[in-house]
Amino acid sequence: MQELIPFQEQFFEALTRQDVQGGLTVVQAAVDAGFPAKAVLLHVTIPALDRIGLMQANNEIALSQVFVVARIVDMAIERLNRLMSFRVITTLDERPSLGTVILGSAPGDYHSLGRKIVGTFLKLGGFKAIDLGINVPAARFVDTAVREEAKVICVSALLLHTAEEIKEIRALLRERSLEAQIKLVVGGAVFNADPELYRAVGADATAVNAHSAVTVLKQLVGGMP
Repeated sequence: MQELIPFQEQFFEALTRQDVQGGLTVVQAAVDAGFPAKAVLLHVTIPALDRIGLMQANNEIALSQVFVVARIVDMAIERLNRLMSFRVITTLDERPSLGTVILGSAPGDYHSLGRKIVGTFLKLGGFKAIDLGINVPAARFVDTAVREEAKVICVSALLLHTAEEIKEIRALLRERSLEAQIKLVVGGAVFNADPELYRAVGADATAVNAHSAVTVLKQLVGGMP
């Protein structure tokens, strides 16, 4: 929708400035101009966030900045959802969910920032993301995945010794004959430093940032070629 491109640019600029009120003002201005809330979601907020994701992938924006951006987009989407007669759940274009994903920080890991950003990107990318928080025991990952019929478990680890704990999740999946149904994806600074480490801890794949996490998970669950 060409008419919304100026609003998209203004929203993107607000995101790069980490301007919460400015971003919400742009969204409201688009609605006040007569554009449907769903169109604003599809043609203003999501494309702008995609551009931020590419910036992160190219190391053009700090992780802490991406966290603020994700919060602004979340707030904008909540505001637009209230203006619509239905709840936008996943991809914002009426496609069914790509499946449930369980997220959490590895046992002994108390870092949250990167994982929370990944959760936001996954939700906007078409997944139902359930975040278990920090220091999540291996059994809780697997038990929750089974209960929620999740297709993927995503585990974040900052340090090598917490990354090693992920081996227990793989062991439980193997013990319960769940390896075909539930994929294991890992991420975090320690995996970015050693791109082959994910194999050593028994994961199916790794993602270097939130933007790539969406692509990796879609490939694993058949959401894209």
